[in-house]
Amino acid sequence: MMPKKKKIKKSSTSKKQSEDYKRKKPLFVRFMIPGTKDAMLIEARHLQRAIDFLYQGHKPGSEQHKIITHNLQKVLRYDRMNWTGFVLFCETLKITPTGAYTLLGKHFAQEKIAKAKVGFLNETLVKSFLKKMDKWGGVPKSWKNHKGYINSFCKHTGTPLFKSLSNFQDHVTVWKDLTVGKRKKKKVPYYKDREFRLTN
Repeated sequence: MMPKKKKIKKSSTSKKQSEDYKRKKPLFVRFMIPGTKDAMLIEARHLQRAIDFLYQGHKPGSEQHKIITHNLQKVLRYDRMNWTGFVLFCETLKITPTGAYTLLGKHFAQEKIAKAKVGFLNETLVKSFLKKMDKWGGVPKSWKNHKGYINSFCKHTGTPLFKSLSNFQDHVTVWKDLTVGKRKKKKVPYYKDREFRLTN
């Protein structure tokens, strides 16, 4: 007797499709970082969500819609960053405006930017520095006796090193005006004083 051939069960196309759907591979987009040779791999669905956010409220064919499309092409096709690209990047990574601002602040505080003469100072640090100088007896005494600490503060905050006392005093005056507030000048009662002198 001839052995019976085993019947091979054929899986239905619908089953295959459902399995393929479950095992669907994630799609990533290579997002170049403008100005560098580095790139980030961003999952397409996150990028799409950010693009949808940018177009939100703008009808296809409108002037604003065209501008957004033009700016997005510059970023995604030609690796040229602009404000649209910056918003796209933030929305893709779910970074809030506050978060983006904080990240930039940390970057500028850490980078060597003395040559660019860019000041980006933390107000709390400045206030703490001003309090120390008050305890040390003022600006001239601080300059004379605590030069090492002043230089350390400059390096920590990315502030260019001060070359003279006058230059240091100018900065301290501005910092005090912005953090503590300008000191109110005492009004001298000139006319009353003059009248007092004449009567006595």
